[in-house]
Amino acid sequence: MATNKKVREIQFKLKDEDYQSFGEYRIKYTADGRKLVSRQRLTFIIVAIGVIALFWIFPISENVAKAVTVIMAVLGIAGAVFAEKMVLHQQRTAIEKSQSDLERVHPTQNKVRFGEEGFTAEAGGDVTEFAYSDVKLIDLTDDAIYVWMSDQMIMPVPIHAFRNESEMEEMYHWLIEKCPQAEGE
Repeated sequence: MATNKKVREIQFKLKDEDYQSFGEYRIKYTADGRKLVSRQRLTFIIVAIGVIALFWIFPISENVAKAVTVIMAVLGIAGAVFAEKMVLHQQRTAIEKSQSDLERVHPTQNKVRFGEEGFTAEAGGDVTEFAYSDVKLIDLTDDAIYVWMSDQMIMPVPIHAFRNESEMEEMYHWLIEKCPQAEGE
């Protein structure tokens, strides 16, 4: 990372671990990710209620209906409780399976240049410019710095883009100085 006061430049390639971390982060901390988990919970509950209702409306026998009620209640509750873990597992599995997929996002060199007024992100020939006033949140995790422009546009800067963890933390604090409206929790 360049330490020039005017411009800071970070270069990195996203690895499979970065996609995994970013996917987990999006599921846990974005509105879309939380909505996905909520839908998963709701699906388990609706299916359990539907199956129970079918066995009570069209009973084979009362004992079977009672057994199905117990089983579906347990499955519905367990599904609701473990919905986030299931969604995270589905996401990890999809990333692992995509390794041989032609539509997979292939690692390209990423370059982020942080200037005095804003920053430029360059990846695979695409260049996007942002003003610091566009940044809604900056979040620091063990794996990356996440720079949020919106719930759908989050730029990860992974830990391996820095020489060490203290350099990543220094960059995080520098960004917070540039974007005080975006300080993470």
